[in-house]
Amino acid sequence: MSNGDVKLTISLWVGPEREEALKKANMLEIPELQEAFAGLKRLRVPITYEQAQKLKEVYPSAKIDTSSTQTVELLPRECLDKIFAMVIEKKSVNVIPDLLKSLGK
Repeated sequence: MSNGDVKLTISLWVGPEREEALKKANMLEIPELQEAFAGLKRLRVPITYEQAQKLKEVYPSAKIDTSSTQTVELLPRECLDKIFAMVIEKKSVNVIPDLLKSLGK
């Protein structure tokens, strides 16, 4: 499998405020939203390795973990908040192409 085929996710932590926003968007039952711990849920937003590389160009502190968790981590809060806002607006977790476009990538 080439890196371009690697399926990664960005995890967004969902507390009461975000859960309410998901409820209003009728998104509480989607498979990407999972119970995590201590009353928190995790929303997994899919991203390809190629997309993650582009995101890392904008946010160099980001870490792409292809060996264990298959996640993109250490994104700044502003980026995570923007992703969540886009999820709610589009009522879909498939927002990374639009995010990259908004970032000029």
